[in-house]
Order: sequence, then C-alpha cells, then structure tokens
Amino acid sequence: MRYTLLIVLLFCGSLSTVFASSTSQEHTEEEKSVEAKALEKFTKGLTIPVGGKSYFKYGIGAQTWFRSGEMNPGTLNSNTKEPTSYVNDFAMRRLRLLAYSNIENKYFIFTQIGITSHPTDGTAHQPIFVHDFWGKIRLGNTNNFIGAGQHMFMGLSRLSLVSYWRTNTLDNPSFNFPQVNVTDDFVRQMGVFFQGMTGRFKYMASVNQPFQPSNSSKILTKEELASRKVADQAFNLRTADLSYNAYLEYHFFTKEKPGFTPFNTMSHLGRKGRFLNLGAGFRYDGGAMGYIEEGSDFSAENVKTTGSLATAIDLFYEEPMAKGAVLNLYGAFYRFDYGPNYLNTIGVMNPGISDGSALPQGAGISQYYLGTGNVGYLNAAYILPFTIGEVGRLQPWAALQYKDFEGLKDASMQYDIGMHYLIVGHNIKLSMAYSTRPIYNENMELDSSKGLFITQMQFRF
Repeated sequence: MRYTLLIVLLFCGSLSTVFASSTSQEHTEEEKSVEAKALEKFTKGLTIPVGGKSYFKYGIGAQTWFRSGEMNPGTLNSNTKEPTSYVNDFAMRRLRLLAYSNIENKYFIFTQIGITSHPTDGTAHQPIFVHDFWGKIRLGNTNNFIGAGQHMFMGLSRLSLVSYWRTNTLDNPSFNFPQVNVTDDFVRQMGVFFQGMTGRFKYMASVNQPFQPSNSSKILTKEELASRKVADQAFNLRTADLSYNAYLEYHFFTKEKPGFTPFNTMSHLGRKGRFLNLGAGFRYDGGAMGYIEEGSDFSAENVKTTGSLATAIDLFYEEPMAKGAVLNLYGAFYRFDYGPNYLNTIGVMNPGISDGSALPQGAGISQYYLGTGNVGYLNAAYILPFTIGEVGRLQPWAALQYKDFEGLKDASMQYDIGMHYLIVGHNIKLSMAYSTRPIYNENMELDSSKGLFITQMQFRF
C-alpha cells in the first residue's frame, strides 16, 4: 500500500498548495458570472455556424488513469508473467473525438470515434473505432424525435445512459451496462430509437439488433454450451432475436429537455435548477440465454432457451444551496432475470492473468458485476461551498453497491469513495477514488475483499 499512500499524500499536498493561495468567498452574482463565462468556453467546443439555426460542432475528450491496488489470488503480472499480489500502472481509459451536425434544428447527425480501455499491457497500436454514428429527425415542432444508426439510446436507467465525463463517481459500476461487450459494442447497438418529452414525462426507447461477434468467447452456440457440461447455469447464447429497451422519467421540479445525444449528466453542478426525477426502465433480449437442466444429457437438443430481462427503478435529486454548494443523490434498484444461476465477470483493463489456480471470478481485478438476482445502488456527492481561485470546486462523493445473485451463496456490499477537483466544471477535473470488490472462494462463498486506488485526469472540450 506504500504507493497508494504516496499518491494520496501527493494529491492532498497539491490541493493544500492551491488552498494556500485561495480564500473562501461569498458566491456572489459577479462570481457566478465569472464561473459561467469560464465554463462556457469549454462547453461550446469548436462550433461552426452555417446559417440560420444550423451549425457543425466538434469536440474532444480524454481520461488518463494511474492505478495502485491489490490483485485477486492466483494472479500473474500480465507483462512479466510472474506471480503478483499488487498492481501499479498507467492507462488511457477513454479517448473521444466527436462531431455534431444540426440542420435548422430539425435534422441531427452525431458521430463519436475513439478508444476505450487502452492499458500499457495491451496492443501497442490500438485502433480508433466508431462508437456512435446515427441521425435523428424532430417530429414537427415538438421535443420528440425518431432516429436510427449505431447508438446508445438504450434505456434501463439514468445510470445506463450516463455521460462518461459527467459522472459523480470516477467510473461506472458496470452492472448499469448489463450486456457490455457481450451483445453490445461498448454499450451501443444498431437499430431505431425514439426520444422525447410530453408534459413532465421524458422518454427514450429503442429496438435493436444485438451484435454477435464471430470471435466472441462470451456468446455460445448450443453445441458450445453443451460441451461445457454444466447443468442449471445459464450462459449467453447466440440469437437472431431483437433487443427492446425503454426508460421513462417523471420530472417533479425542473424539466430536463431531451438533449442532442442520449447521454445524461449525474450533476448539473447547480446551474440548471432543482431536480427530482423518478424513473423506470427495462431491457429485454429475446432468446439470449441458454441452459441445460439437471439430469438431462449434455447435448445441443437439450439446451433450453430464454430471454434476458433487466428492469430498474431509480431516483435522481439535485439541490443547489448557498454559496454555490450542490447536493446530488442517486438511488437505483435493478432486477436481472438472465436464467438460472447466471453470472458474469468484468475486470476493466485487467492488468493480471491467471496462473492456473485463480478463483472462479478470475485473476487480476476481476469481479462478479452481473448475475440473475438483484442490485441496489446509492450515490451521494456534494460540491463544497467555496471556490479554489475563480472557478475551481471540490466535490467529495461516495457510492454503495449491494449485490445478491442466485449463483453466489452470499450477498455482498462494496463501496467507492473519492473526490473530484472540478478545475473547470466537468470539463477539466482531477479525480481520485478508492474502490473495494468482493472475493469469492471456490464454493462461491464470500471470503474477503480487495481494494484499488485510482487517480484520473480528465479533459473534455
């Protein structure tokens, strides 16, 4: 843990230096204006007017990580191939290039290309690929739209539609994207979508064709599933069926109009008003799961198929306070019906590989992020009532996850705590976080937990 403590001390030391040169002030209207002007420079991106209400707009974003923490039992360092119980590394979490086209505020095209998850132990020249490419049309003079393409109008929950650079935590908890890199292309699918607002109801829905990569080891044919010789446990199955998604919100206070993109912010930083939104959503993938019942022969003919259904309800709250302070609260409950004893693991930019004796959840930093069962999630963030210099802000935050999957004998609790230094709002910020993850033994019993410390530098223009 010596590296973790060193990074914490350096981070806190840098903040104390900044504090020494700044003073807490009343958040006057003049200060608000200075802060607003500074933020406006970054939120506009590179905008090129082309007459009337039409414009082209371009943006860029990047997130770089340093990580230090504990590895799961049975791990080899992915670079040296030597046994290790600890990791220290740098990685590029995200790189994005964005292009917006607005033609007379009626026709819209959005393109986003970039890299997601580029560790130093991965491919040296990782290719840039298309994340989003879609167009939408405004229906009449309303705030309702129809569109098509490769998109993220995916439904389920507010957190499932979150903007990567406007989160209250450092990164996503993963269960909010239940099919990430299984039948999604980094949470995107190809299809048709609907977006809009009627009264105080805001909605999003889509019908899509799930991706079925030919080289995927996460999606099985019936023959491959049978060859695993595992009974009463569901696996992802190749399917030609469609995926159906929807999310509906009711806005009690300030209305959030549909944006150009589907991406939600988890904090408006107190600049848009007071919010209390109650939401509910679902995602259904037909024929996406398969399993063999106990007592049946392990053959393709005995594979039973079922759809995967995820449902969620959530509540989003934002309260601007005196002196520029802002309270954000978010809570959600998810139910996943993915077939008997279904489990899936994830290890973001996993720096470790198995030595052959790793636990079922995997080596490195792998954890069970999804399974048939329930997930509860709470997140709180608070922007402190003073500035650092003209526009800088501190935003401490915490998140708590409760997971109860039928494929595991014990439920688990894990937490994340951290701080954002909002140098210029969400656009330029320095973040730090400490996250825990549960460790399950060979009998699927909760055994212990491990921790990971991450610092992040983010730029978004």
